[in-house]
Amino acid sequence: MVLIFRKEIFESMVNHCRVEKPLEACGIIVGKSEGDRRVALRIYRAINTLKSSVKYEIDPETLIKAFKESEEEGLEVLGFYHSHIHGEPIPSTTDREKAYYKGYIYIIVSLDRGEAKGYVWDGERFKEELIIVRP
Repeated sequence: MVLIFRKEIFESMVNHCRVEKPLEACGIIVGKSEGDRRVALRIYRAINTLKSSVKYEIDPETLIKAFKESEEEGLEVLGFYHSHIHGEPIPSTTDREKAYYKGYIYIIVSLDRGEAKGYVWDGERFKEELIIVRP
């Protein structure tokens, strides 16, 4: 599997993470699945209802809106993103405990490392997924 972003959508996601610092930012990725490729077409910036620098929870209103609007437009929620203020872009213990959406991608943006990685939750563990950013 691979997740493909247009550069401006990817940069919007990363910028959202920077703006929310020192809190963890979070949001939703919407697009289309095409075989073994997922194409991100939009992000929904969400509010971290936990207002934490080490944990996040996407506000329910944005979550419902993303699922509803994507379905109405023939798109789908592909996954979610959040930032890690410090450290590597790898799932934390909390990320594993709070991963509810099997088969969805979870992107972690590491602000101090300047990189992002994607993982698919299989119901038991995260498996890294390739992210490609295109112009």
